[in-house]
Amino acid sequence: MKADDDVYIRLNPLAKSVEPLPRVDLYYGFVIPCNSQNPYSEYMSGMGYLISWDLVEWISTSNILKLDLRISCSNGKCSHELIPQTIEVHRLKSKWSICIDDFPLLSGAEAAWENSVNGDFATKESSGAVGVVVWDASSGILVLFAAKIPFLSVILGELVAVCKGVEVLRSLGIEEADILSDCLSLVPALYSVVAPHWNVSFLFSKVLSLLTSLSAKFFWIPRSKNHSAHALTKWGLDHSCKGFLNFWEVSPHVLTSIFSSFE
Repeated sequence: MKADDDVYIRLNPLAKSVEPLPRVDLYYGFVIPCNSQNPYSEYMSGMGYLISWDLVEWISTSNILKLDLRISCSNGKCSHELIPQTIEVHRLKSKWSICIDDFPLLSGAEAAWENSVNGDFATKESSGAVGVVVWDASSGILVLFAAKIPFLSVILGELVAVCKGVEVLRSLGIEEADILSDCLSLVPALYSVVAPHWNVSFLFSKVLSLLTSLSAKFFWIPRSKNHSAHALTKWGLDHSCKGFLNFWEVSPHVLTSIFSSFE
């Protein structure tokens, strides 16, 4: 994993030009290589992958990025001491015009069902964990689920989180629910029924198969709106967990954080 100088140099002027968004330190572009037949069509980077939840959320909502805007640079350098190990990787789309309106974004008016499922994935060093929180319409928690999984790729981890969420719904006998994910590349893939990457095709097909027995609707939500699953997943990274959880098994401060996140 390395820092892509070109990504940083092109993002940084954009970040500084949008007010009020002073948190420039959040807009570093960390990337991992990807194979592309046409690297110049990739979103912001020929390497194709960009890491940073806050950056993705900022990109999605910034009017300036609705334009076909390119900032040229040469010999740009970006130094950093810490490459994040626990934030998501997103394969972004190929046009600058992609904005938040292009994705199914959850709002109170758009919520289809009374029950909702938050799912998330996190990784720390060489291990990963998924967390699932199922809510009812009265802000009550129906189920807490967390499990450690091998870390192979972030998109696979996010897909596992969705898969576990669907399996939890089936085990509860709930057929109608909103499934919420903050993975910007996964929700559109589920809507288009096209796997986001070839190496997750098997699990992707399994999720689609499981969904045939449910009346579920997927929504993309910003990471700030997925705090319940994120808090549970972070807890799962440091604790032994492999399925359904009782409330007393989860740290009190984590439970408080989960309950306070419901809107």
